[in-house]
Amino acid sequence: DLALLASSTGDGTCFLETANLDGETNLKLREAPEALFNRITRWAPGHETEGGTLKDLKDDEIAKLALTVRCNVPDAFLYDFNAKLQWNGEELPLNGGSS
Repeated sequence: DLALLASSTGDGTCFLETANLDGETNLKLREAPEALFNRITRWAPGHETEGGTLKDLKDDEIAKLALTVRCNVPDAFLYDFNAKLQWNGEELPLNGGSS
């Protein structure tokens, strides 16, 4: 399983290929938890792209992260990942997107 915490896109999304797991060749959209993504990234000046502005990681914030992931044990259900990320006294869902 994958828990996306950040990406270089301005909205914290990425596309994931799962062909090795399920044979599907279409890319799956995944999203980082918004509050965490905003805390550990900053706008990357001078990195304009066709799709928007890129973000960089804040190394000082990454070093201070204290996270706990709660999830089920591994099973054969590829399309059912229900987990929570405990961070700063909050529980953030880690479903990562729905496609």
